[in-house]
Amino acid sequence: MHLTLFTYAVRSHIVALFRNLGPLARSAGRVATKWLGVILPAVALLLTACSVSAQQEVQRVAASAIDASRVAQNCRSQVGGDPTYQQLATRMPLASVFDATLSQMSDPSFADSDEVASLGLWLRDVGKCRDQVFDITLRDFPTALSVLVTNWNKDDETFVLLATHKLAWGKAIMRLRANHAEMLSALSRQALEISQQASAERQAELTRRVALLSALTNLAP
Repeated sequence: MHLTLFTYAVRSHIVALFRNLGPLARSAGRVATKWLGVILPAVALLLTACSVSAQQEVQRVAASAIDASRVAQNCRSQVGGDPTYQQLATRMPLASVFDATLSQMSDPSFADSDEVASLGLWLRDVGKCRDQVFDITLRDFPTALSVLVTNWNKDDETFVLLATHKLAWGKAIMRLRANHAEMLSALSRQALEISQQASAERQAELTRRVALLSALTNLAP
């Protein structure tokens, strides 16, 4: 709709320039009008390309983030629902660390050998969830990979400290929560940067449109 109005307005302006001139000029005007009918839609599409591209990029990243979050949550919930990890679930939330209870966050006890073994098996299964999220992120939002990998490394370091009795359950859970909060903050900053870039591209598009209209106006004799 906007492209049609744009091309119609410019073509009408050119026709008006030749309307009161002689036959030769009117013939040239008809040729120019026909030529503009082919070129102007392409020009208009180019002008809107940056804006559409920027908007699509924001939408694509948002959809990817939602997709990755849903995959991770579903996968971790499925793993956590395995009866093998019922005892482990009493120590820490297996789907989302933010679901930890006050009792879990203040637990001063250390992991025993059975819990360490169960934790190792759970981490193996959760690793499959990480692989799924990694693939989605690599495909749609590769700049976020460093944030995710950093978070996973910090989580693994926390689990090692838990397994070697350097951290109690409560302290480990609080560290995991801090890790995930930091990750969410970093991802939010990246999303904001993309949004700001999209706004800058839309402003640049408006500037290009004004320049083009000024150039077309200067075609008048």
